[in-house]
Amino acid sequence: MTTRMKILGGLGILVIAAGAAGWYVFLRDNAPEKVSLAGALNSIAQSTSVAPTGTTSSASASAAVAQPATAATTAALAARTVITAALPGIDGTWNVDNTVDSFVGYRVKEELARIGAATAVGRTPVVSGTAVIAGGQLTSVTVTADLTRLKSDAPQRDNQLRTQAIETNTFPTATFTLTSAMAVPAGLAGGQQISTTISGTLELHGVTNTVQVPVQATIANGFLVIVGSLEIVFADYSVKTPSSAAVLTVEDHGIMELQLFLKKS
Repeated sequence: MTTRMKILGGLGILVIAAGAAGWYVFLRDNAPEKVSLAGALNSIAQSTSVAPTGTTSSASASAAVAQPATAATTAALAARTVITAALPGIDGTWNVDNTVDSFVGYRVKEELARIGAATAVGRTPVVSGTAVIAGGQLTSVTVTADLTRLKSDAPQRDNQLRTQAIETNTFPTATFTLTSAMAVPAGLAGGQQISTTISGTLELHGVTNTVQVPVQATIANGFLVIVGSLEIVFADYSVKTPSSAAVLTVEDHGIMELQLFLKKS
């Protein structure tokens, strides 16, 4: 084999390898992980370190906050169900705290031209809301998300949603409201991770429907941590799938996700 043939052969291998790498980059699903309680607890660990197992004084708690979180503390926090030895009573008014990583968002499967199947994920960090617990009963919940602040990995998609689909220019917010009081699972006050379903109404795109939202919750580092997801059928909210030359198809339903950190006032 001549030197020229060897060079051409080597270039050919490089081209094939580069093409394969390109397909991997464009076809793999880079969507953020689905919401989970472990993921939410990791968000806390990024700004606070775990107090030693046992007692937690105010002084040690302050010192823990001042120390940067490590991979070990992150894993430990996600695994533990009780973060502090003496948890505060859960009765009271809890307000959404946006200093950690509260968000509401969507997850929708789509088919993109020249790329293939992908999962579109958009989230807004601008969330306000209040939950009231009295006598072990969840008596009131209102959560409102600013949909104009939804952000995904594609600015073009975000701009489309302003005038198509959920039309955030016309319907800038979505609101969940609890419709009837419900008992809070007893384990929550003890720092356990609990699962329950919250019934209420969801106002989206100018339409209000009754919904049941499966959620998980726990108390961690003074936060009431709640994560949940709900399947949304677009037709139920008069939402038409967006159209674009870059998007071949979009499923007729999606997932609403929420991750909330609430502090008691």
